Amino acid sequence: MFDEMMRNYTARFREADFRNSIFDVLLTGYEPESHKHHKFTRSQDVLRLDEIYDNSDAWQALEHGKGDKALKEALAILDISNLGGSADPNPALRRVVKGLERLVSNRSLPLADQDLLQNFHAYSQQVPGGPTDPAAQIEQMVDWLEAMSAVQIAELERSSVARLKNALSIVTKVAASVGKAKK
Repeated sequence: MFDEMMRNYTARFREADFRNSIFDVLLTGYEPESHKHHKFTRSQDVLRLDEIYDNSDAWQALEHGKGDKALKEALAILDISNLGGSADPNPALRRVVKGLERLVSNRSLPLADQDLLQNFHAYSQQVPGGPTDPAAQIEQMVDWLEAMSAVQIAELERSSVARLKNALSIVTKVAASVGKAKK
């Protein structure tokens, strides 16, 4: 592993903070008899440590995670952070879809920050190829409403219910006025 690091980022080892941090993460929890459960088990595992170190989210995942999952999480964060840098968007989209599959299955997702979720949904609406046809959007909204459980409906805030009623009123008025104009 040390040979691999020296071949790939020798110059970075001149930086004391980098060197100390890398050695700390490499050696923390290492026990010869149980090295198979350590974060690093193969020389390939250290190839991108310099990139992980430079990305604070990836570094936090590596430092605070357990076993080889910590390295996988850090590498996944790196992959997501590099989404916009390629002329071919397909590999990046594959990584995003794979990440979304894992995210959706995460039982803690309902605990996510609401502002962050709103930002996520706002950006997702900007991805080309989505359902931009008004009829498709209505169909999607109806499907979403029909899929709500009684508990979810009961937990809706009054402001949300008021907005839904207002939206229904707008649709009804517009549909009635369009109907009159066609006659």
